Amino acid sequence: MSDRTTVRSAALHERARDTMPGGNTRTTVWRAPHPIYAASGKGCRIMDVDSNTYLDFINNFTSMIHGHTNPVIAEAVHEQLELGTCFAMPTESEIGLAELLCDRVPSFERIRFTNSGSEAVMMALKAVRAHKGRPKIAKCESAYHASYDFAEVSLDSAPAT
Repeated sequence: MSDRTTVRSAALHERARDTMPGGNTRTTVWRAPHPIYAASGKGCRIMDVDSNTYLDFINNFTSMIHGHTNPVIAEAVHEQLELGTCFAMPTESEIGLAELLCDRVPSFERIRFTNSGSEAVMMALKAVRAHKGRPKIAKCESAYHASYDFAEVSLDSAPAT
């Protein structure tokens, strides 16, 4: 993608650099010469702020597996918005989701929900270390395994780094 077709994305990136280190909060989205800024999405397509359309093969790292603005999901979200969006206390719906997941996956005895994938990795590493009594973990070289010190080791492609 040339700079001429992403002029507004380039300008937004310059603006973002004033308030965010590197110009973004998700280091995994940065691409030279600058990230592409999304404006909208429908189904499997995303339109950027420069009116370019892309097939979305990432689906927000699979959290958008049903695509963007799916009408059934949009209606469910609208219904929930009328009730409230985020509570710092337990809800009946989280119990229902935990029960559904435990019923569908026989190896799930219990579930803990987390706020992010990084938090999930952190909790999983702590749990397995406590359970097994082993300090070491294995991970795939050069792969992203969350923003947690023990999982961030060696994110660069060269083994020396």
